Amino acid sequence: MLYSLLDTLIMVSVIGAAIDVLPWFAYDISETGQKSMIRVIRIRTIVEDRKAQMGEDSAYIEGCEALLKAEKYFGKEKLEMPDKSALKSAKLLPSSMKEEQAARHAAITAAKKEIDDAKSYNEEIEIADFVMHEINRFKDDFGKKQLELANLIVSGGPQHFYECSETAMSLAYTLPQTHIKEEKQWRKQDIRNARALAKSEKLAAKHYPDGVVEFDQQIFEDAYNLPDDTKQLAKIRRKAMKAANKQKNLYGTVAGPYLAAKRILDLAEGYANLDSITSDYEDVVERRNLRHDAERAEALRIAQERKADKERKEAEKRIRRK
Repeated sequence: MLYSLLDTLIMVSVIGAAIDVLPWFAYDISETGQKSMIRVIRIRTIVEDRKAQMGEDSAYIEGCEALLKAEKYFGKEKLEMPDKSALKSAKLLPSSMKEEQAARHAAITAAKKEIDDAKSYNEEIEIADFVMHEINRFKDDFGKKQLELANLIVSGGPQHFYECSETAMSLAYTLPQTHIKEEKQWRKQDIRNARALAKSEKLAAKHYPDGVVEFDQQIFEDAYNLPDDTKQLAKIRRKAMKAANKQKNLYGTVAGPYLAAKRILDLAEGYANLDSITSDYEDVVERRNLRHDAERAEALRIAQERKADKERKEAEKRIRRK
């Protein structure tokens, strides 16, 4: 069963990851870079969850907090890093007696904290710059051109989106060539997406002569739920799952340019309405805290009951021994 699912599982994982991080593959991903990307993905998550009218409180809170931190540190000046001489001097303090050891430890801790605080503050500024550039990406010339291309593709609808392939290609090549790394990657991605329209048109004519039909996930679930009690039944099930997987991949290839363009438009709409999306933050935090309080109270109640039950059983054993 696992082998028959591997293709689908790998494909879903790769596509999902690529959609989020592909524009940043050119980065030398430092620890700060990783944190920056995670913050952006958290914000994208609440945008997409709100569009799909779904999502968990924990993901919503993380996304809102990522945005709040970015707004707090964006535009701030970095701190000058403290000189390490204070730390070196602290390490040279005498430590032969307990009082001296305590004083030396306190001095080292204070010197390290000053350095760590400055590092953390400056790191938050770097992350905020990255996050705010992502959020405001559709406001500059590049983002506006990107939206123009996405609107062109989506305007044809899920049945005729590929009919603008030549115009889309011309428009994709007019995307500004900037020095910003993620914009370079977005440009390559949009050109690749525009080129894929011609392939979508050919595949649609061959496999969807009556119009592109969105893949029905129920087909895969029905194949998955087929019995496999015997060797023959297992063979039939594997064949059905392989056919369903092939059908799903075909739809993904054909509709890929349309879905990618639509996702850009949805993202732009979400970024433009972040105030509305995050307006429930305080209510969700309060609801989360109340739920956690209730869970802790329930856990304490169960622990007390178990303790009382254990004490009762031990008392009964002592009585029987007498």
